[in-house]
Amino acid sequence: ISLETESRIIYQIQCKLEGYDVRYEIWKVHGLYAECIIFANEDVSVLDDNKLERLVRNSAWNKEGSAITISRSAESTFVLFNFV
Repeated sequence: ISLETESRIIYQIQCKLEGYDVRYEIWKVHGLYAECIIFANEDVSVLDDNKLERLVRNSAWNKEGSAITISRSAESTFVLFNFV
């Protein structure tokens, strides 16, 4: 996964979220920390951004009121949340 120059992954683990194989990561981006759940595009091709957001909001990782951003690359879908 290509990250911006000022970004780095400080923790990562393979796990499952609601039956989906995902990678959970904690990133440091421009001095902020964010959590990220990464899905393979083929696994979530039928889910739009609203459904992905609900999936993450309902997870044990999400803190109430967290902003959520979603981006997609050629192979992966990234859901970032819990910015501090």
